[in-house]
Amino acid sequence: MVAPCLEGSVPILQHDNTCPHTSCKTQEALQFKEVLQHLPYSPNLAPYDLDLFPNMKEQLKGHNFHSDNEVRAVIQSWCPQQPSEFFSDGFAQLVTRWHKCSSENNLPY
Repeated sequence: MVAPCLEGSVPILQHDNTCPHTSCKTQEALQFKEVLQHLPYSPNLAPYDLDLFPNMKEQLKGHNFHSDNEVRAVIQSWCPQQPSEFFSDGFAQLVTRWHKCSSENNLPY
C-alpha cells in the first residue's frame, strides 16, 4: 500500500512479508524507498481494517464471477460511486490506528 507519509508529504510503502513482497525483484525495487516495518498482529488494534473491504465484500456478495475481468469491472464501477470522504476518512483512520498500534508496540512510527 502506498499512502501519504505519517509525518510528512513523501509517500511511504507499507506491506506485509508475504512471498511476493520479499522476492528479490521486490527488494531491489524497494532498495531506495522508505518501507514501514510490518506491525505485529493485534486483533484489538487491527490497523488495516479499513471500511473499504467490508463495503466492497458486501458489493461482491452473491455474485458468481467467471473471470478476474468480471471482478475488476464490478470493483471499477463501485469505486467511483463512493463519496470522496469514504476514501479520505478511511486513510485518516488508518493513520490513527497505525499510531495507536505502533505506540502499543513501542515502535518509532
